[in-house]
Amino acid sequence: MDQIQHHVKNNFTTAYLGLGSNLGDRADHLNRAIELLDNHTAISVIAQSSHYDNPAIEGAGPQDFLNSVIEIQTSLNPIQLLDFVLDLEMHIDPDRNSRGRKLSRQLDIDILRFGDLEMDEERLILPHPRMQERDFVMKPLEEIKRHQTSLRATAKQSNAKGYAK
Repeated sequence: MDQIQHHVKNNFTTAYLGLGSNLGDRADHLNRAIELLDNHTAISVIAQSSHYDNPAIEGAGPQDFLNSVIEIQTSLNPIQLLDFVLDLEMHIDPDRNSRGRKLSRQLDIDILRFGDLEMDEERLILPHPRMQERDFVMKPLEEIKRHQTSLRATAKQSNAKGYAK
């Protein structure tokens, strides 16, 4: 745990979260979760991908998932962030545990990356071990990265033209 505390001590860390919903008003569940994350005093939502429809995997029920990825800045350590997202999942979907781990859910949040931290703990593995295998994670993550690259290119052009000091 000392490595985790040292990693974020007095700093904000960039993290990426994957969000999914395949029960009820899927877009509303994702949007409410993003709003509640951004309202946390130690979390700022920096970027958000579009929502993507994806087929349910691993026996997760008959309804398609709606997925999104967000980039955040946080002063929480990874375990504190995990605890908060688990509480948030239960807040939005209080019956979640009664349906089983891999069945339909109003909200599922995964920590995909936490800065450049690599960890393999019982409660959390970083980066997310199946992230690269899942288009419903990689497609929205790439959307955020493309947007950031575009913003940096625009900023460089503005600086080159003398618009920014």
